[in-house]
Amino acid sequence: MSISDLLMSQQRWGQARCRRLLLSVGIPEDKKVGTLTERQRTALVAVLNGKVRSEVRRRQLRPVPHRAHATRECALSAV
Repeated sequence: MSISDLLMSQQRWGQARCRRLLLSVGIPEDKKVGTLTERQRTALVAVLNGKVRSEVRRRQLRPVPHRAHATRECALSAV
């Protein structure tokens, strides 16, 4: 199986995202998973770990939606 096929089998991973990632690491798209060198595996893991951590942080730091309409309703009911 090629590394790009493996990446694209994951949710939210399309062809463009795979190409950008593999280009940044210097791995050809059609490279087979079993033929990756130690350096390529290490580089790929490091980049993927960084992306996963940043996505988790982004999800954890999502702003809470503002509920201004609830405040207005409370203010109007007090009148």
